[in-house]
Amino acid sequence: NHFGHNIGAMLVIALFLGRSFYAKRADLNYMESILAKMPDRDL
Repeated sequence: NHFGHNIGAMLVIALFLGRSFYAKRADLNYMESILAKMPDRDL
């Protein structure tokens, strides 16, 4: 049925966007941890 197929497509898209968003946040946290370890950080 067509409605069920749309729900499945929305779930796949939501999962993909969620993984992409989580990966970006993990990269930002990683960059921040590297910056925090730098001794001569001047902010």
